[in-house]
Amino acid sequence: MSLIAGTVLGSPVVFGSIWWFVRPALHRRERRAALVYLSAALILFILGVMFAYRFVFFLAVNFFVTMGDNMATPMFSLGKYVSFLFAFLVPFGIMFELPVLVIWLSRLGLVTAQQLVRARKFIILAVFTVAAVLTPPDVVSQCMLAVPLLVLFEVSVLCARFLGKN
Repeated sequence: MSLIAGTVLGSPVVFGSIWWFVRPALHRRERRAALVYLSAALILFILGVMFAYRFVFFLAVNFFVTMGDNMATPMFSLGKYVSFLFAFLVPFGIMFELPVLVIWLSRLGLVTAQQLVRARKFIILAVFTVAAVLTPPDVVSQCMLAVPLLVLFEVSVLCARFLGKN
């Protein structure tokens, strides 16, 4: 718990120090673009964590608690709960970064909206595979991560179409 609290509370200082170290090497336009990307990434990460905590986390906990059907008694401890909470929320936050990544790649000219549309079936497979790996072993958590990711992917395609390099 101390490691998690230290990471969360110390991250603004660490990221601020990195920003003030890198900032002098950037031009005015690059600084503005970096701040836009970092702000969008922070907002999307927080939205992902809030979505996971509000809608998915308690469904997963309820699934695991009621899964045993009187075959096993759940044994709760604060450390295990916080560890599970952190391991559950962080992947959701990271996966909600998908639009920022796609926009960044499209602005660099590495990915186009047409390429993303052509690769849609493979991306759907990859999204469900990543969701299966990152979430606890239940279908509800997997779908609750995969469906928003697919929506974010479609938003990313639209953003790549309008904001990407021509």
